[in-house]
Amino acid sequence: MATAEAVPSPPRPAKPILTLALLLACGGGFAASYLFGEGLDEATLIACGASSRALVVGSRQWWRLASAGFLHSDLLHLLINLYAIFALGRSVEGLWGHRRFLAVYAAALVCGNAAALAETQGTTVGATGAVFGLLGALGTLLVRHRDILTRPARIRLLIGLGIVLALNIVLGIALPSIGNAEVVGGLAAGAVAAVVLRPARALGKAGAFGEAFASLASAAAALGIIGSLTMAARHARASEWRSLIGGELETHLLRGEELTVSVPKGWRYTPASGRGGRHSFERPGLASVTIYLLPEAGPLDAAAVASRVQQEWPKTGAKLVAKRELAIGDQTGIEMHFRLTAHNEVQRQRVVIFPTRIGRIVSVNFTCLDARYKALEVLSDRILHSIRAGPPTENAWEKAAGDPNNPDAAVALAARYAQEGRFEPAERLLLAALRRHPSHAAAHNQLALLYATARPPHNRPADAVTHARRAVALKPDAPAYLATLALAHEAAGDKARALAAARRAAELAPDDATYADLVKRLAR
Repeated sequence: MATAEAVPSPPRPAKPILTLALLLACGGGFAASYLFGEGLDEATLIACGASSRALVVGSRQWWRLASAGFLHSDLLHLLINLYAIFALGRSVEGLWGHRRFLAVYAAALVCGNAAALAETQGTTVGATGAVFGLLGALGTLLVRHRDILTRPARIRLLIGLGIVLALNIVLGIALPSIGNAEVVGGLAAGAVAAVVLRPARALGKAGAFGEAFASLASAAAALGIIGSLTMAARHARASEWRSLIGGELETHLLRGEELTVSVPKGWRYTPASGRGGRHSFERPGLASVTIYLLPEAGPLDAAAVASRVQQEWPKTGAKLVAKRELAIGDQTGIEMHFRLTAHNEVQRQRVVIFPTRIGRIVSVNFTCLDARYKALEVLSDRILHSIRAGPPTENAWEKAAGDPNNPDAAVALAARYAQEGRFEPAERLLLAALRRHPSHAAAHNQLALLYATARPPHNRPADAVTHARRAVALKPDAPAYLATLALAHEAAGDKARALAAARRAAELAPDDATYADLVKRLAR
């Protein structure tokens, strides 16, 4: 019988196909998420499939346990994991074969991310669990089957494992978000999967039952990964928060004017050619904003300017579809909506004309595809309400809209929209907030209140009850949420449950007449 030193290293596939495919998937996921958010932040990663306890457990989005492994928080995170997958994946795929390698990788990835849920409530991304799963698989090989490797092969393998381990220690220091639970979970899952599936290319096939089990495991891994990436892509397309709120705004002082405006970062700015000209901001393919500060010699009445626009614009083919007064800070302006067909596309042009504190009139034109306007209405409002002429001031709307990434600010802004009877943007804001923060009680409560009290088609009593119950479950002793639950049950026609919720609210806040009055009304 030949000694261990005389046994040649087992052959590797000419091309580690699945290792290369996983490298491309990780690189593609990083590029796609970066382009989706024009940079990487927590909101972008969540929209693209990151994992967190609230989303996976609270909202039962289990697919995130796999999709999170194809996202990375920055370039260093990505490069270290790509190197580790390449260095370890070739060996594991060469020893275990394509099918078993995929099953080991998927098991370690999912179990690592699942273990991370127990350690942190924050957002987790990256293939760290899978990398340590590959480490665990090769570790079991060195312990259980070291005789199939020559001594030089064992040394090379140990050096490779040491380099990968050192790089991941550096990564763990650079990114404190990578926790011990993810490492341990991936390592344990990879080791167990490697033992169960055994390195078939080195030791031979495992018999009919073993081969059937390997085929079943690899098929489940492939379907799980493909399904999770499909769900992540669908979720990203459906995540309107980026268009709804426009991300972080940056303030511009318009050249030659006593005027400032805030627009999303990255929008292209074209300054006016001279004083009193038109300033424009544009994100190609999404929307554009044109701002014009009328000359001092022009008419000082916003209604007169609006009437002139209403007469002139139809000559360009634009059709007026809506007109109303609109409060901009402490001023009252005129808002008009036009539709215009250009280049075989129907465009929406929202024109708002209002006076400023320095005595001049501002004309703002927000243009986008008509089909996209509803999704972009909140962004349009943020830009409009950010416009200042003269010394900067802050109003209540700006306080609410200044950081709509914050769910509390989104709830405050949605409440304002609801008071104005603008239920659709209110609903969109709240749904966007709940996609990012599914356990935010105030957002559930505000959405329940909207569904219980709004006019059709937004009056949906069953949905109101669902969200009100969720808010109360999150904060059982909040009288305001119990009152909303009472209103939701009342809208659904269940007076008994409505009265019970109102009485509980009154018990918790005996000095507040609002809840006592609600009990009296429901008891009639």
